Amino acid sequence: MLAAQKKGDLAPEFVSLCFTSPRTIYELYDLDADPNGLHNLYGRKELAAVEGELKHALQRKMIVDFDCLPLPIPSPSRSTKPRTGSSVSTRRGD
Repeated sequence: MLAAQKKGDLAPEFVSLCFTSPRTIYELYDLDADPNGLHNLYGRKELAAVEGELKHALQRKMIVDFDCLPLPIPSPSRSTKPRTGSSVSTRRGD
């Protein structure tokens, strides 16, 4: 495969699948229509519900298995604004 890629003889779908950098994080294939898994469907708006279901299932499994990789569903971001009435001082003491 490397030799074919170097010579330019590799089909474009294999080039994008095997030699793209960086690789996509998520992949979703319709194996009935695309049994070789050459066309990644991830990111299509019509499949957003399916992607959500799969990410939730993956996240539950990762938690059960104590998988330490980042979870596929990000936590709600916390506000980085300082709280009003905070007693934290940025002044250095002498």
